Amino acid sequence: MTFYCFIYALFVFIVTAIVVIKSRRQFNRSVQIMLIGIIGVITILMFPMYRATYDSITSILFSLIYALRALTGCQSVDVSHKVAIEGWLYYGYYFLLYVAFIIAPIFTTGFLVSVFGNIGDKIHYYLLGGKKIHVFSDLNESAVYLCESMNNKKDSFVFCNTKLSAKDKDTELVKRARKIGAVILDRSEQIIKIYKKDISFYQISKDKDYNINSTLSLIDKYKTSKNKNINIFTFSSGITTDLLLDSIDKGQIRVKLIDEIKYSCYTLLDQAPLFENIRNNKISALIVGCDYTGMEMLKSIIWCGQIDDIELEINVIDKAANEKKKQLKLQCPELFSDEYKINFIQTDVKNVDFEDVLDKHCKNTTYVVVATGDDKINIDTAVYLRKYFLRKDVSHFFNKPTIYLRVRNALKNKQVDMLRNNRMESYDLHAFGSMDKTFVAENLFGTTLERKSKCVHLAYCDSLDGTYDEKNKALESYYDKEYNQRSSFASALHIKYKMFSCGIKNISGQEISVSQAKEFEYMLCDKNVVEKIAKLEHKRWSAFMRTEGYVRASIDNVNTYFSMGNNKHVHYLAKLHPTLVEWDELDTVSEEISKIIGRKIDFKQYDYDIVKKIPDILYKSNNDI
Repeated sequence: MTFYCFIYALFVFIVTAIVVIKSRRQFNRSVQIMLIGIIGVITILMFPMYRATYDSITSILFSLIYALRALTGCQSVDVSHKVAIEGWLYYGYYFLLYVAFIIAPIFTTGFLVSVFGNIGDKIHYYLLGGKKIHVFSDLNESAVYLCESMNNKKDSFVFCNTKLSAKDKDTELVKRARKIGAVILDRSEQIIKIYKKDISFYQISKDKDYNINSTLSLIDKYKTSKNKNINIFTFSSGITTDLLLDSIDKGQIRVKLIDEIKYSCYTLLDQAPLFENIRNNKISALIVGCDYTGMEMLKSIIWCGQIDDIELEINVIDKAANEKKKQLKLQCPELFSDEYKINFIQTDVKNVDFEDVLDKHCKNTTYVVVATGDDKINIDTAVYLRKYFLRKDVSHFFNKPTIYLRVRNALKNKQVDMLRNNRMESYDLHAFGSMDKTFVAENLFGTTLERKSKCVHLAYCDSLDGTYDEKNKALESYYDKEYNQRSSFASALHIKYKMFSCGIKNISGQEISVSQAKEFEYMLCDKNVVEKIAKLEHKRWSAFMRTEGYVRASIDNVNTYFSMGNNKHVHYLAKLHPTLVEWDELDTVSEEISKIIGRKIDFKQYDYDIVKKIPDILYKSNNDI
């Protein structure tokens, strides 16, 4: 009997150890499993000792009591009943018993620690393994979605600034964090000790000001570090944020500003291009709601919608449209020229005059974006608009405007998809911007569009064909300036639109294929095509710069700020640029600027060069940069 008890106990011990090792990233669970396993091991080993004197039931009871006392450290190591065994079994038997006896109180302490909030997490933090460590500034839904998308067995995850009380331990977010083995700390990410070489910080609090302030603190703390593998991803937005991040010395830290809204807008215009909605050589876009999402969508459509021989018109409906127009005019004055057709209409979607407004301004709409800032209002408005367009023109049943609506809530987003997938009466509504689709590592950091953006920057730096070190050197400026990232993204996104202007088909809603890239490369052998696309690129770039708030600098302006030590034809602080002119004027501007700066410059050549490099950008973007 003793032999079999030893074999059973050894089996339980080994199985317990294996399960604990596999679940080692989940501190609380591994402690509980080991605790149960140790109770089983001690109980089995003690059973033959008591069985020599008592009946089976009593022996099991006494063995269990012995095991429980051992867990608390109250049981003496001496045993009152010896088992008559000899040889290797004797040593193996008592060795296993004493090992279990010694570690039992340790795991009891671990269990008690795991019960009291963050104390167990602090211990778990120092036991973390893995090649990389990902530190999140807050435990919230966005952070958990992102963490879940990155979850793998090689990396470790930490949530900071989260104090767990007894009632917080069973919340849905905590359960999801525990499931992926994350550590939850009550201390700030700014003061935790970092012992890993490869670490990424995610400033993802709902408080955007906290995110930027914490980012600045982390940069100040680590910019002199010799560690070249520190990354900071800051979830924030705004002009001030850009200025602060651009002006600070980051050392070797890579900082990436992630604007959830801009990401959603760019992704939509990449996956659902405007050129899918051309009617009679015209794109008529309707934006309902002009808060931050609507405003960014407006700006993005302006530069993205620059397509040869296609007229672009944008109608904006908002209950405070007049005020929003003033704000945009203050930020981007050159958008209100005759070149861009933007019409602001003030009304509330809940008002009875909403239909009259649509009748007057929006009957020929081809592309709709609903972004009021409220998921429910967005859904209700989108459903109403679908009914409206079908009622006004039965032909819209076959040639209806596409309706996109921002629905941030993941469940509601899926419900909208169900409305679209209803074969009997499909509303054909396309929801975008949900948290579960937005906060995904692959979407935020590893898309083809992101790689194309980096390749565009390398092309501007003449490093697209450089060595690995040369590319990394060039990418330092990509991460150093937020403007460089945005500008490169806009250029990368518009590649599809340029290819469409050349007549390349079937590039909507999917990645550009190698065969399509080769077709475009062949077209660019024609100088007339290069000229055409270069003009379009200048037109796109000019629109983008105007949405960034730039205005045209006169030659006198350039002469003045160059003579005062600016040493560049562009004034970044004042947002003055002399090339915000028509294509045909660029030669004259180039000659006059060349005289001022004392060297030959050809602004048209910039457009020619980047257009010729587009095929290489597409080829190289298939590989990680």
